[in-house]
Amino acid sequence: MTVTGSLRARLESRFACPVVDIYSTCESGPIALARGETYELLPDDLYVEILDAGGDHCAPGVIGEITLTGGRNPFLPLLRYRTGDFAAIELRDEHPVLTQFEGREPVRFRTIERRWINNIDVATVLRPLSFVQFSLLQKADASLRLRIRGDASEIEIRAAIESVFGPGQTLSIEPIPEGVWKVVPYASELEL
Repeated sequence: MTVTGSLRARLESRFACPVVDIYSTCESGPIALARGETYELLPDDLYVEILDAGGDHCAPGVIGEITLTGGRNPFLPLLRYRTGDFAAIELRDEHPVLTQFEGREPVRFRTIERRWINNIDVATVLRPLSFVQFSLLQKADASLRLRIRGDASEIEIRAAIESVFGPGQTLSIEPIPEGVWKVVPYASELEL
């Protein structure tokens, strides 16, 4: 979720401290730090490419999909991992920076009480569970389908989901199909 300039100014004024905007993903951790209108690439163990729809490099200054190779998680090596976020890459003072950044919109889900929550609320309750990978879909009828790869128990999963969606939330739990390695973590068929 992007911190706009006006929001940053309000937060800095209210709390009398600097506000830092970091671009990161769950899969990679921190990627870049906002500096004015650009994002300065941070880690030296993460290779960042900007690719077009066909998987070819975009020229400097041309917007494409942010794609990552490397990272810190030995159990989830990233190899040309397409983030779903878009930007252009340029050299400024001999350092690569992301410009024209366009992050993904958060995925919104509806609770039993018909209140809207976003994927960050869900990620917070799923984080402690023993998942290697998961994919949560809210169907058009508001039921949930959670596909998992990991050892979390059904009781733990249902308790976590009900803590944000409400008791009685319809939930099916199934394994991620064999041979499927990249999944969309969050999706919703509901109309906003």
